[in-house]
Amino acid sequence: MSTGFTSLHPRRAAGAAVVATGVLALVAACGGNSGATSPASSMGTTAAGHGSAAATVDMRSGPLGRYLTDASGRSVYLFTADQPNKSNCSTSCLAIWQPFLTTGVPKAGSGVKASMLGTTKATDGKLMVTYKGQPLYFYSSDSAPGQTAGQGKTTFGGHWYLIAPSGSAITGGASSGHGSPSTGSSSTSNPGSSNSWA
Repeated sequence: MSTGFTSLHPRRAAGAAVVATGVLALVAACGGNSGATSPASSMGTTAAGHGSAAATVDMRSGPLGRYLTDASGRSVYLFTADQPNKSNCSTSCLAIWQPFLTTGVPKAGSGVKASMLGTTKATDGKLMVTYKGQPLYFYSSDSAPGQTAGQGKTTFGGHWYLIAPSGSAITGGASSGHGSPSTGSSSTSNPGSSNSWA
């Protein structure tokens, strides 16, 4: 009987050795996996860093002359009710006239003077682009590059104009009114170029 026990014992020992080898292989595999998380975390850092790109101010030519745009060619405007480096467009105004936002120092495209570029805080606290001290905005009804439906609008207590590369307001060629209804407080007592930027 003891002989039978002795003959079974080596088999059990061999089985235990196989199980132990399997466990060691599994532990080694897990150890290899932990090293693979490092590229994933570095990829996350790279993705987070991607949002740090600054806005580019560019220039476009059209029937109204040469005027400032963003990098995609979308027109930007100044608001005559603003003060230098201070936006006065808030709440419902921001829904129609969206600030030209940036996450860093804005860059100058072709024909744009880098020395005139700057930033200021929008009324909602976000960083927006300025040109010659003028906060810049997009008009919500300009849905494609080259559209200038906001030109000459009188809403929210001031006028809205395209900006020449010199930093002056382009006061000619007022919008025919298509695009979006005038909203907010309108000022019609001083038509034309009653802005402090021209």
